Amino acid sequence: MMALMPDEVLETVCPGFLHIDDCTEWDQKEICLSKREDCCNRLVHGVVWLEDNADKELFWRHYENDYRYNSEKTVHVEQLIQDDKELRQCIREKKDNNLHLKLYITFQPCHHSGGGQNFENEHKTSCTVSLLEYWQKVLDPLGIRFTIKCFGIYRAHWEETTQFGKGSQAARYQARAINALNGLRLLLAACKRSGGKLRLLAMEDRAEWTHLLSRTFGQHVVGNISEAYWEKRQVYDAKVKTFLEREFVQIA
Repeated sequence: MMALMPDEVLETVCPGFLHIDDCTEWDQKEICLSKREDCCNRLVHGVVWLEDNADKELFWRHYENDYRYNSEKTVHVEQLIQDDKELRQCIREKKDNNLHLKLYITFQPCHHSGGGQNFENEHKTSCTVSLLEYWQKVLDPLGIRFTIKCFGIYRAHWEETTQFGKGSQAARYQARAINALNGLRLLLAACKRSGGKLRLLAMEDRAEWTHLLSRTFGQHVVGNISEAYWEKRQVYDAKVKTFLEREFVQIA
């Protein structure tokens, strides 16, 4: 792997991983480690880890949304994972090893909740539904545990959508926020029914972040991240964890 200079490292790692969007509901200010003005979490990243019962790595891959200049034509990380023939082959070959599939991803899976200001209709894509089908048809029949670790919450925690406009504009974002929350609850309900075989969690701690970033970008990356960032990251991850736990408890 080619070594990157510090600024280049942060510009590579920040979007989709370390970037934290501002959030009115959580009184959260934007935290960005890149000098690029367009740095954001618009393009979702995901990392898949397949391990056996001894935590030995059997498969690893870094994915990024395949952006196609149209919200509904963009292929999401979740679909790229399901279409990955090498991953499927590895699962078939190692299915007797008490496998655990881990997905680290920018946000929880979407649920008809995508689209920006220029997108007027309800989004057709629900990665929540497609991932649940993947779990039910591919993973669970083989006894494979599935853990999804999200770095942040996508729209499900929004309460005040008038910040994005008024009238029909605000109504569209309100509908997307409702869909996002419904999708989150749909996924959490499946987690509860699974008895722990399917889980949706926040990032646990700095050690987990270090493990993920080192494997994905190289160990040199972690040394370029300040202590001040990690302190803020810990606070933010706690907010994500609290939100997910609160929604999980409320599910009947």
